[in-house]
Amino acid sequence: DQPRSRGLGDVYKRQAGTTTGVQNNQVITVNVGGVDHTATVMGDAFSVVVSSTALKAIGQGTVAVTANVTDAAGNAAAQASTSYIYDKDHPTITLGSVPTFINNAADESSLTIAGTTTGVENNQVITVNVGGVDHTATVMGDAFSVVVSSTALKAIGQGTVAVTANVTDAAGNAAAQASTSYIYDKDHPTITLGSVPTFINNAADESSLTIAGTTTGVENNQVITCLLYTSDAADEED
Repeated sequence: DQPRSRGLGDVYKRQAGTTTGVQNNQVITVNVGGVDHTATVMGDAFSVVVSSTALKAIGQGTVAVTANVTDAAGNAAAQASTSYIYDKDHPTITLGSVPTFINNAADESSLTIAGTTTGVENNQVITVNVGGVDHTATVMGDAFSVVVSSTALKAIGQGTVAVTANVTDAAGNAAAQASTSYIYDKDHPTITLGSVPTFINNAADESSLTIAGTTTGVENNQVITCLLYTSDAADEED
């Protein structure tokens, strides 16, 4: 009878398999990516260990794995074969722009966060974290987008909101995290005018008039617009 090699186990560093009709101490040759590794049969089982150095020396892509053995009489088993894909390149992920600010008007609408990838297969899951809450999307054609609802936006605390994106390729290689942020500010500021003269007469109008005031919740360098008009003009506008 011809001996048989009954399949190869999981391919990752240790390559194992079974035989039938092969005596103990017969030599198995397991070829991984063009390099032979040998082991001996014991109790119809065998295993070889492929070192990390040997794994790294194999070119990327589909790696063929074969196993050959003969019994003591010289009868050869039909070759067993399998393969795996060697992919060690890290993919990339990039986030598109987000608004600098989201205010109490903008949070009434949803926010779409989009981005691009390289080296990521279609249908891989992207996780976009916005203010501590995960949102997921799938990659299609090296692009993705997630929609953060108005309800979710409003549930985030005010201040600087961190946005991060993470993805792995089908081989499990992780992209370096992409990140950005926006400022969530939904509080209305206030503005107060200081006092002005009750009257400006034909002597006072020879000098300039300073109108001052104060604000709360308004950042430095924001522009204030002060409109001066007569009561008659105001009546006409009404």
